[in-house]
Amino acid sequence: MGTPSASIPQIAGPSWAAQAGFKLRQVRERLNLTLRRVEEASLEIAGAEHNPEYVLSVARLNQIESDGSLPSIYKLSSLAAIYKLSLEETMGFYGISLRRMEEQRLKLPQARTHPFSVELGDPNRPIRFPVRFDPGFRPEKTEFLSRMVEL
Repeated sequence: MGTPSASIPQIAGPSWAAQAGFKLRQVRERLNLTLRRVEEASLEIAGAEHNPEYVLSVARLNQIESDGSLPSIYKLSSLAAIYKLSLEETMGFYGISLRRMEEQRLKLPQARTHPFSVELGDPNRPIRFPVRFDPGFRPEKTEFLSRMVEL
């Protein structure tokens, strides 16, 4: 009982992962970083985070760049830090758009809800609220959104 393959978009040409690996290699080369230097930097990150999942070996980095292998979220985080990219931009190489994800999240019906956050990398991006601010709101008194707005 799966989703019909006709509804899944087909990608012509190289896969997202292969394209992303190529872009990551371009960034690394533009920064004049060797595979070995990226490995060393990832070891520093793994040490600081006390988590070996952040380590990118030369062999693993080569797989990501050349073979279209998908990195874990930890390794992707290391690459973003080492290459001085935002995680949002790095995920974008793989076709993951946090903005589209937010749109999709809001469109999908849910029988039950829970608080969620909008975590986009650009702090200057405006956030639109479909409500009016309470003129009596005093930010020094509360941080609760329900006290900020008139519903």
